[in-house]
Amino acid sequence: MKRFSFFKNILLPVLAVLFLAVSVNVFRVKLGYCIERTKKETAKLRIENDYLAKKIAYARSPKKLEEYARSAELKYPEPYSIVMLEEIKAPKPKKTGWLASIFSRNPKTNI
Repeated sequence: MKRFSFFKNILLPVLAVLFLAVSVNVFRVKLGYCIERTKKETAKLRIENDYLAKKIAYARSPKKLEEYARSAELKYPEPYSIVMLEEIKAPKPKKTGWLASIFSRNPKTNI
């Protein structure tokens, strides 16, 4: 009976604490690897982002746009060839329904 008491009172809690310590350590190591992998991926994405930002800036530069225009055989428009179009305003959509009347900015239409 004393042997069972020793196992129950001393050995079982010690084993439980050791198991908990080992499982926490394993979790910590896995988390560390995950963090490292995420840091590497972040660094890689930042480098790619910098590269793409430079590429966009180069593509938007006036010099590059002019090169594109010349390769497409575009030329500067003559003053008489520019046509100004009249601005057409789209009709405002009608608000219908009780929910639209609640959120309407016109206080007269509110219920």
